[in-house]
Amino acid sequence: MYRLSRFVFALAFLIALFWPQLPFVGKLAAFDDPPDAITIQPPTGVGSGTGTFQFLDDAINGNPFDGSIGSIEARCKVTCFNQVEKYAQWQGFPDGFEPLRLEVSWDAAGAKSLLLGDQARVDLKLEYDLGGGWQTAAEEAWVNEIPTCSEAHPSRCDNNTFVLQLAPQQSTGAIKVRATAKAKMTTCANCIGDSSAMSVIMAVRHIQLVVRGPRLVAEPSYTLTRGDTVTFRVVGAPITSFSNWRYSPTAHPDIIRTENIDTATWSGTLVLGGMAKVVVIVPGRQSSIPLQLDDANGAPRPMTVNPRAWNSLPLTAKPTTGLQVPPPGLFRLVTNPEARFLGWWNGYLSAVHTSSKLDGDTPNKGLTFVTDVKHDNDPAAHFSYEITPDVEEGATFYARQCGQGGSSPVRYFARTSTSMRAAP
Repeated sequence: MYRLSRFVFALAFLIALFWPQLPFVGKLAAFDDPPDAITIQPPTGVGSGTGTFQFLDDAINGNPFDGSIGSIEARCKVTCFNQVEKYAQWQGFPDGFEPLRLEVSWDAAGAKSLLLGDQARVDLKLEYDLGGGWQTAAEEAWVNEIPTCSEAHPSRCDNNTFVLQLAPQQSTGAIKVRATAKAKMTTCANCIGDSSAMSVIMAVRHIQLVVRGPRLVAEPSYTLTRGDTVTFRVVGAPITSFSNWRYSPTAHPDIIRTENIDTATWSGTLVLGGMAKVVVIVPGRQSSIPLQLDDANGAPRPMTVNPRAWNSLPLTAKPTTGLQVPPPGLFRLVTNPEARFLGWWNGYLSAVHTSSKLDGDTPNKGLTFVTDVKHDNDPAAHFSYEITPDVEEGATFYARQCGQGGSSPVRYFARTSTSMRAAP
């Protein structure tokens, strides 16, 4: 019986020894996090983890399937009544973030072989420090038994994660986590020859902070008038580096920033709507974060550029047939200066004007736009609108149309899928 007990203990201990290499899959409760929430860890390889656990960096490397382990054994003929202890501590979270919560995934496994009335005890403790001293996150005691998963022994459950909600003003750089495992024989019939023992492996799988991440915003607004100045700014979190600034205008190739790339802002005159983008690296993360303009709910929010109010100019309208591209001196307009010309048309402005080609470190670099129209000094200024020859008065097609949808002399003409109204 004695030999069988020693065999059972040895088998159980080997299983416990290799058990931490098995994947750990845990499920957290759902949280209503803001769309910019990200996770960060202390930096690995720089002493963020200290203590007598093994693989200290494996608790903060961003991989939830490995972990740092503390393996201990209390045995009558080896330690007698002396307590065996191992611990680990992690610190060095990057500061400057707005925290949401601390998450620590951890678990434990053990083995025992207690003979002739011998007794043993294992104590496990997880703690955190927010800057004011150590506080207990979880604490367990195993007395003469290896417990099963329960509310009193969550370390034995396969989805055990300690979660602590944090105040927005909490300093992320002050947060620390500590794990301690202890084992002790409390009764030994023979400290010299007795093989009674109890062992435990405590594993801290994953330590992370969930924090508010960076956002890319437009100032002063996401809606501007053509020619206004905009500033794209990365806000909300400390940034290590910036790269791949670009602006994707509507119906135009991307404009790639080539100057002052590693900076948090990009400003300039805007003449076309579109989407600004940038890639950032934040401390405490293994990978970069691509950003684009978004709203408070995390939905993409491209820039809207409205045309200027050229329709307030007192210009004469002149019909032009076959005007496919603007001739010299004419600029295509977005809105029609004469509200009575509706439907299918192309409009061009003929007037004394000045234009500017954007250059330098600006989101719309290379684009040219009209900056001023001096119609007050140009009596010949006029607005040209394009019509097809068939809809001009006197044409055969025009003469054969019948009025509908209103009283004469209003007539309606069809061209492809768009209509044009000829005013009296």
